[in-house]
Amino acid sequence: MWSLKVLIALCTLIQWEGNGVHGWWYPPDCYNLRFQNAPSGMYYIQPLGANTKPNRVYCEMTIGGGGFTFLPRSLTRTSSASRIVRALFRDRYNVLLKLKKKSGSESYTLIQPHPHFPNTGFGVLVNSFHGYTRPLNAFMKEYIFLRSHWLFTIYMGTDRSFQGPMMSRLSFLFLFLCVVIQQEAIGVNGCCGCDEFPKDCFSLPPNSPSGVYKIQALVDEEPFDVYCEKAIHGGGFTFLPRGFTRLPYAQNIVKVLFRDKKNVLLKLQKKVDRSEAYTLIQPHPSFANTEFGVLINSFQGYTTPLNAFMKEYIFLGIIPASAARHRSVQGFRSNGHTVQFTNCDANPNSYFAFMPNHNLQTPSNYGASWHIFETSRVAVDWRSKAIPITHPDRTMPNEFFFLTELHFGGCGTYTSSNRWSKFGFHATAIGIR
Repeated sequence: MWSLKVLIALCTLIQWEGNGVHGWWYPPDCYNLRFQNAPSGMYYIQPLGANTKPNRVYCEMTIGGGGFTFLPRSLTRTSSASRIVRALFRDRYNVLLKLKKKSGSESYTLIQPHPHFPNTGFGVLVNSFHGYTRPLNAFMKEYIFLRSHWLFTIYMGTDRSFQGPMMSRLSFLFLFLCVVIQQEAIGVNGCCGCDEFPKDCFSLPPNSPSGVYKIQALVDEEPFDVYCEKAIHGGGFTFLPRGFTRLPYAQNIVKVLFRDKKNVLLKLQKKVDRSEAYTLIQPHPSFANTEFGVLINSFQGYTTPLNAFMKEYIFLGIIPASAARHRSVQGFRSNGHTVQFTNCDANPNSYFAFMPNHNLQTPSNYGASWHIFETSRVAVDWRSKAIPITHPDRTMPNEFFFLTELHFGGCGTYTSSNRWSKFGFHATAIGIR
């Protein structure tokens, strides 16, 4: 039996009663979640009422009494942003800021009026400074503006060519602007499922920033969260979360999403600071006409991953077993660089496997004594070509990174990411389009 907290966290749908209406829909704001004993986390809200497009926000339900709504960077590109802020920003004397270190750790501070100005509320504007002084970084065009008795502007950096704000002396990086709502719980008219979701990341508007979105790849199935990479290698890559392997219709979704079968974008995450790098995986020149295969909890047409005992995984097949069962030069390309080996015994292994490892099982120790694979050859070569993601300093949520297994050959490599020592990476995310 699922607890109410778990259901809220998974579905972000709250059952409300009011004004004679009883049904399931999105709450109007984070403050209303306080009455449901909801945990902090990502939720969909409808601040502009029923039958409007929901907004994905982070709800802080503990600090300062809870009910704080964290606004995402993409808000600055929402046409109704100013109306959303007006609906949410009721308590004009309390603004919660979270600060993020480059290492990934966070701190918070509650901003309140100076004692000499106790009756002066704050102002929050989107892409505007009306009534205040112009911020020096207004040339970035998109920002959330917080005015107290001193200028306080937060630049959302929605462009990947990120122009750093003039805050170089600060040791922290702003994570979000958060506004708290102080209002009574109210009943609203609405419906669940009356909003249309894009079917994939390619269907998002051209100027949409990279980030977490809800898509509905299959009309008859529920929408789910993915990470859309909109900038790297032409964008449009859909990164799949670990929970994807538990969807009963996951393979059908892959059939819809995976149309560019010669380009798969992988992101690698470092264990120390959660920084990321990326590499585009493409076919080896000798197999230029061979398309990749992406399977869910299956390896049909390829060889069995050694961590298949974990039962759930995303399988990226590079060369089918029928074509790899030869003593030939094989491999793939990583960011345009050919990574190859000579298959010495015609063993047809040729795959990446991404394990969510929900049950925290110990990975296979196959080949653990073959130290050469952890210092050179295929296992290391493809990672050495990864390009760091540094402008801007954005990272995907951990839910998109997997324990990763590679097996190639016959004298290619066998490794899993729990063994990786070179370059500091420990997990990989897979993006398809």
